[in-house]
Order: sequence, then structure tokens, then C-alpha cells
Amino acid sequence: MNLPSQSQMLLPLLEAIHDAGGIARPGELYDEVAKRMGLANEVRNLTVERPDRGKVNLFERRVRWARQTAIMKGLITTEQRGVWALTERANAKLHNIVRGAIVTLFETKNGIFIWVNAEDALGVIERGSIELLLSSPPYPLVKSKEGLSVWLAGFIKYFFQPRGYSLEGSVTYSGECSSDHGEIFVKGDAVEIVEDVEANEDPSWAPKPFVSHLVAKLIQSVVDSADSTGCDGDLTVCSKSAVDELAALIAPASATLPRSDPVSDTL
Repeated sequence: MNLPSQSQMLLPLLEAIHDAGGIARPGELYDEVAKRMGLANEVRNLTVERPDRGKVNLFERRVRWARQTAIMKGLITTEQRGVWALTERANAKLHNIVRGAIVTLFETKNGIFIWVNAEDALGVIERGSIELLLSSPPYPLVKSKEGLSVWLAGFIKYFFQPRGYSLEGSVTYSGECSSDHGEIFVKGDAVEIVEDVEANEDPSWAPKPFVSHLVAKLIQSVVDSADSTGCDGDLTVCSKSAVDELAALIAPASATLPRSDPVSDTL
């Protein structure tokens, strides 16, 4: 299971603060966010060794980054040191539909758009009357890319294939976190998600490596060592040893490969 991106952590972080009374200390939130996202202990306790700081918990660091994103969006205030508190704007946005209530938002000749708890909706929707169900996976389902694959495969199996449709192709995705990008590949009923297509292979039915696994591993070590704590703006500090290892590996290749080679241009 991969570490969730900042954008995936944002909502469970805000909800955890909201349920704590709108204000909480960071140490009170880490386990709660991990619980809400259904993370395994090994993901919750992932660490990286920093020469200047010792071991750094990657999950907790990414939660702090999610907090920075929330601050920029005006959802968490910085007025009190050592505590994370929701702003009025955040409190105004964090509302769920009341159980049992059904709100019709608008109607068209093709149907109606309602705001209702999914379980309550089953009691008022006539069986067989739905032609299309359009949904996005809730954050517990995207706690891993495998969960997203299962969600998409379900649409293919139970909606598209029974109607005679066959899907084939790919679509790229990019999240708010710089490491949260890749490509979703579909062929028949097979779904594969490749994170960071610049460093990984294409799907199993059409593999196409871009760089060696060693280079990909070193690139990941640089990413894992990144830390923006105490930095201003877009500045991020990376481990010098990790950068030096990567530079030492790719420098000879860059010197010998022709400039038209895509690997040398990329690196």
C-alpha cells in the first residue's frame, strides 16, 4: 500500500479536527487520520533517515503538508501555536446531508439531481429506473491505487460490459502533491494504474521501461528525503547524500548519450 497524497489526506484531516471540537494538537490527529483512511501500521509508521534529524515519519510529515495546503485554502488557521484549528470557512463547508432528508437540487427532462444519503436513496428510487450512476470513489477507497482499480473494474464489469461496450486506452492523472501523478490503463476488463510513468513501466500487456529500476529507486530516495518544514513558499530541502548518489549515477550516462536520446534529455 502506498502513502496517500496530500490531497487524499485533506478531507480526513479536516473531519478529524472537526470531530475533535474544531481544534486539536497534531499528536492527537495523526492516528485518527490514519484510522479514517484505513492505513496499515506499516504505512502509518514509514520512516526515512535524515542525516540532520534522524528518523522522520513519512506519514506524519505528509499530514503536516496537508495542513499547509489547508492553510493556503483558508481552511485551517495559524493563529494559535502548537494547535490546528478550523476556520469559519472550513466549518461552513463541512456538512453532510441529514439522515432521512432528501433535497432535490434541480430537475431536467432526463431526470432529477438529489442530495441524499445513499442508503436513504434506495428507499425512494424506483427499481430499474436508473440509466446511469456517476460517482467518484470516497477517500477510504483511494487509500491505495489498488482500491481505485477495483472501483473502476466494477464499473466495467457491471455497467459497460453488460451493455456491449469495450474500453481500451489510458488517461493521465495529477494530484496536488508533486509525487501524485501517473496514468490509468484499461484494456478489456483489465485495469492497471502506473504511478510516475517517467520512472516506471507501462502496463503488463505493453511494458515500456523509461529508466532503470536503480535510477527510479534513487529518484524515489530523493523524493522521500524532501522536507519543507520551516521553508518558505515552494522551497523544499532534500538530502544531499541522496542527490549526490543520483547525480553520480546519471552523470556518466548523460555524458555519453546523444542529446536526442529521451533519457538524457529527461535526466
